[in-house]
Amino acid sequence: MPYANEHSARVRDPDDFISDSLRRKNIQKGVDIIIGKLKDGDGSMVIQSYHFDKDVFTASEARKWCKDHDVKYILFEEAKQNNIAMFIKSISAEVKDLDEKGLVKFYFSYFGNLDSDGDITEKGAFAKTISDWKNASKKRIRHFKNHRWDQTPGVIQDLYEEEKGAVAISKLILGTQCGRETYEEYKAGAITEHSFGYDIIESFMEEVEGGKIQHLKELKLEEVSSLTSWGANSMTDVLDVKNEDQVMKLLEKLEALKKGDFSDQYFEKLEHKIAAVHNVLLSLRRPEAFHLPESIETALKHSTLFNI
Repeated sequence: MPYANEHSARVRDPDDFISDSLRRKNIQKGVDIIIGKLKDGDGSMVIQSYHFDKDVFTASEARKWCKDHDVKYILFEEAKQNNIAMFIKSISAEVKDLDEKGLVKFYFSYFGNLDSDGDITEKGAFAKTISDWKNASKKRIRHFKNHRWDQTPGVIQDLYEEEKGAVAISKLILGTQCGRETYEEYKAGAITEHSFGYDIIESFMEEVEGGKIQHLKELKLEEVSSLTSWGANSMTDVLDVKNEDQVMKLLEKLEALKKGDFSDQYFEKLEHKIAAVHNVLLSLRRPEAFHLPESIETALKHSTLFNI
C-alpha cells in the first residue's frame, strides 16, 4: 500500500493465495487478519497479513505486538496518509488497445472479484466520480506512472465502466521522455499492471464463513497509474523461475525495449536487468555454472535501479 488508517504486517505474499478465498477477520480490538487458502496448500486457512487500527496502535506498538505474538513479517508498512489518495489498489491486466499515436486503453479495476485486501469492488462504484469528472470544467483525475506525481506519461481522455471493470483511455504525451518511454514499454508488453488511487465513499461489510468481506459500493477516483514490472521484487521473482520459456519471453520483451527512444540512464538500467535475466537463463541450462555477479546481486537489493 501503505494504508491510510492502519499499519500492516505482511507474513505471506498475496500471490501465494487463491484470490477468492481471502477473508478479513477481527481477532481483538484494533487487530484484523487477512486469511486465505494457499494455492499449493491443503485447503486450510492461513494468515496472509495483520492489520492494526492506527487509532488504537502506534506503529511501534504494532511492531511490539508482532514481536510479543511471535509474528515474523516480511514487510511492515506504517499507516500513511497519501497525497494521491487514501487507498491504492493494483490489478494485473492486459492492455485493451494501443495505437501508433499513443492512445492507450486499459482496465484499472475489475468488478466482483475478491482482492488481496479482502475487498470486492462493485459495478457502479465509479459511476458518480466518472460523471463528476466528465461534467467538470477542470479535469482533476490524472494519469501517473507508478503513482509518482512527477511522472505524468499521459492525459486521460475518457473513463467508463464495463461489465468486467472500469476502463481508462489516456493519450500518452509522446513529446516528453516519460510519455515516449511509457509508450515503448506498452508496445513491448512490459507494462501489464495498472493501479488506481481512491477514497471510500460508501461500503459495507459482509459476514462470511471465516471472516468478513468489504464491498466497495462507491469510490472517489483520484488517479490511475501505469505500473512497470521493473522493481527489485519482480527481479527476485525471476530468480525463482524454473521454466526456461518464461525467462525467454521476458528476455524478448527486454530486448525489444532496446529499440525504444529512452534516456541513457534508462538504457543503463535496462542492460543491468538483461544481464541478470541472462544469468537466470544460464542457471536453468547449466545449474553448476550459475553465479550471480556481485554488481547484479547488489542491484537487486536496491529497487531504484530497476524502478524505471
